[in-house]
Amino acid sequence: MVCAGYAYYVTYTAYEASKFVGREIRRPDIVDVKNFREAANVLGQSIYIIQTEAGYCQWLYKKGWAIVQESLVKSVMPQWLKSAECVKAATGIYTDVKIVSPSALKHWTKRMRRMHVLNRDNKACLKCGATENEGVRLTMQHVKPFSHGGETTAHNLVTLCEPCNQALGVEEVEELYKKAGLHFGYDPSVIAGQITREACYNAMDLSDNLMQTRCEIW
Repeated sequence: MVCAGYAYYVTYTAYEASKFVGREIRRPDIVDVKNFREAANVLGQSIYIIQTEAGYCQWLYKKGWAIVQESLVKSVMPQWLKSAECVKAATGIYTDVKIVSPSALKHWTKRMRRMHVLNRDNKACLKCGATENEGVRLTMQHVKPFSHGGETTAHNLVTLCEPCNQALGVEEVEELYKKAGLHFGYDPSVIAGQITREACYNAMDLSDNLMQTRCEIW
């Protein structure tokens, strides 16, 4: 997405050593073109091949998935090749901390976000079903613990009563995502065609290597 002089994009990456607890440094990486094409086909995605600078300019407006030759990337768009400190979402995709909402990186939950999560979860503990009408206190639980890099967002928060919250501690229970009606394992937008088992496997593998970030277009 191109906005205000920036290109917001997702790129295929590889892991790079990080000193940050619960975060990863991701760096853009080279893909196996044959395998990437096959995976895209299973996912119902078409790929735009960028071979020239003019093709790059056209793609900025056309958008979508693209494969670019390494030499062209280095000469025309070196700003796309920078490593970034990232947090990882439940969908598997990494997000550059520079474009993450500041509130998502804080442990405490805003009142409006808390109310949204409570209403989504029917104002009941997702583990035992207890409600405040029964005299228990409902709390916000990070499914992926905050101390392990989990964001304070509605997609990573669920409603638990205080006893269940304390019993769970810092354990990450994937089932809580399902109980809250949240997607886990891959970004559903990766699949553009029919959702098959093979497509889901490909989406999970791909999502685990994708990074969202931004750069100046030129």
